Amino acid sequence: MLLETLEAAEILISGKKINPKKLPKITNLNDLVFPFDISDGGEGEIIKEYCPRYYRYCADSKTSNGDKIKGINLWGFSSNPIKNDEIKFGTKRSRSGKHQNQECTMKGPINFLTIIETWSHKTLNEHPSSIFLSPSSNSKKPDIE
Repeated sequence: MLLETLEAAEILISGKKINPKKLPKITNLNDLVFPFDISDGGEGEIIKEYCPRYYRYCADSKTSNGDKIKGINLWGFSSNPIKNDEIKFGTKRSRSGKHQNQECTMKGPINFLTIIETWSHKTLNEHPSSIFLSPSSNSKKPDIE
């Protein structure tokens, strides 16, 4: 069971370490997505909801403009890759120059974000990638002889 999730057309993500993955994956619903994670504290806020509002991956997802989630570690995916030059450093949510926050907007037809570890250190029993990503997209390609 997931802690809290967001699904929307655009989600603003921020945190100390936004780590986009380079390789796309296939979800269990056959969508091509680009996973990422946020560590050392992060949050997500819906800035543009789907029209009409709906959920695709989790029935308990928050789907309205202004809905937020916060946690120590977050994980998600988007149908569009997050490029390093799209990540802004030293945003208004920064605490100091030494610990600059990063911020980026996930845009596209599929955007999903969930909490892996809350501020009270509650964690998931299994990583959401094992729930939402197809096992075949996570396995190593076979060697061709």
